[in-house]
Amino acid sequence: MAPKKRSRNKASSSSNPNGAKPNLTTIYSESFNEPHNPNAMEHFKEFQSYQIRRERRPKLSFLTSSAFNFRYLGQLREWKLMPYLRIPAHYYHNLVLIFYSNARCVFDEAKEEIKAVESYLMGRTFRLTPQIIADCLGIEDVGISDEGTQRHYPLGSVRDLDAHDRILHLLITWSFRPSGGKWSTIRNVDNFWMNCFRQNNRPNLARIMFIEIVDLMRNRHLVSVKSFNYGTALSYIFEKLNIDCSADLAISLTDPISEKSLRKAKFTLFNGEWVRNNELPQGVPPDDAEDAPQAPLAPPPHQAFSLDPLMHYLDGKFVSLTTHMDEQFALVNTRLQALETRQASMDITLNAFRGEWRGHNLGPHVEDEDEDEDEDEAGEDEEDDDNEDIP
Repeated sequence: MAPKKRSRNKASSSSNPNGAKPNLTTIYSESFNEPHNPNAMEHFKEFQSYQIRRERRPKLSFLTSSAFNFRYLGQLREWKLMPYLRIPAHYYHNLVLIFYSNARCVFDEAKEEIKAVESYLMGRTFRLTPQIIADCLGIEDVGISDEGTQRHYPLGSVRDLDAHDRILHLLITWSFRPSGGKWSTIRNVDNFWMNCFRQNNRPNLARIMFIEIVDLMRNRHLVSVKSFNYGTALSYIFEKLNIDCSADLAISLTDPISEKSLRKAKFTLFNGEWVRNNELPQGVPPDDAEDAPQAPLAPPPHQAFSLDPLMHYLDGKFVSLTTHMDEQFALVNTRLQALETRQASMDITLNAFRGEWRGHNLGPHVEDEDEDEDEDEAGEDEEDDDNEDIP
């Protein structure tokens, strides 16, 4: 089933009218009001500390440039994977978490195979299938989806990869099969993807994504699962399905995959080719040599001293520092949102408790008034007894 054409309304906007904070009251009231699921809010409390796994998108001008001449660019285009790499680089943290919290499996008539994932979000019940995912992302539900095959690429370190395979591995671990960037070794799932490109066997990203979502959803209560995948893809699907995302904050991705990634991986552009630093001809400095401060040379006689090299070094350090600060700020912002989410749910629970308490305590307290009258009469009797003792 193809998604409806997007209309130009608030549902298709990625802006947040509340500035730097999501409107959690609106999000909760419209996402936990499903009639047959009254315990949805209580269920969601288990996931408030969960994270959306980090992703990175490639710098397309670098990936498609004739200067780099990416070895696997033709396959990305032939397999219709380029539209996925072009989706907006942001995600809605709260909406993605609620999607996973409210999600449930829809089985076929024989109750044997999962044919869809159904969830409830912002007053809407909707379903995801591999075909709907493909239609929303502009890709195709075609190719291999069993990642247990194609494991012929030898396990090893990413340091053994050349520049093109290194970029491909970054695309796999940050975009196609996000791992959060925690792996320096080549995982089995990486083997599958890398061999698909090497052996020209088309992977089915839409079906693999569906399988991963189902797996995360069914194992979301496990202690080992503390993050959810495909935040940007799901957020884009929400927008394509005209689900109102305006109450949540769109969190932008940072640090795109580019030539800077190769330099960070110890590659240097030499004679038009990206070469490992330890393979450069003797006497050729690596591109990252500027990371180490150089002692300023004494200016030649009758020549003014130039600060350009030092300023160039400082500019590079400043860019690196600001990038690191942006990443840390995004992490802090995510944690603050989790705390605000927990506080908002506690406020809702407290208000409900206050309502119940007031309902149980309405009406006059007749017994209390009778007790007060008895106490007053007893006090008067004591005063009379005291007066009798006075001569």
